[in-house]
Amino acid sequence: MDNHLKTIYLPAYIEKKMIQHTRECLPYETCGLLSGTTNHITSIWELESEIKHRYRYFVSKEKVDKTMEAVESKREQVLAIYHSHPTAQPVPSKEDILHHPEPQICMLIVSLQAEPVVWQGYTIADGQYYHRPIVIV
Repeated sequence: MDNHLKTIYLPAYIEKKMIQHTRECLPYETCGLLSGTTNHITSIWELESEIKHRYRYFVSKEKVDKTMEAVESKREQVLAIYHSHPTAQPVPSKEDILHHPEPQICMLIVSLQAEPVVWQGYTIADGQYYHRPIVIV
């Protein structure tokens, strides 16, 4: 099985931190990285969007590079990029698909449209998206 289709294991405490981060940034979109090894997430890296917008986020290359150095210093790799949809379902937009960096990195979208908060993981490849299994552990 291709690595970009394998199940990712997400600890419940990291899921909680991710949801808290996205709520704290309302009414704007926000994002972050989830890293670990062998499809097991062990770290969350909250990023702050440098624009305040309800339908998109932006983080400079410099800030991403600095975060990537910290991820690598822990001997981890980025397994997922999460971002919020404050007023929409957790489905990739055209912009999400266009700007996603690599198929092996999962896209996790947190929808804050209603309570309870829902989220979904995806593999993005060749301009398409596919559900990615994520299990809370």
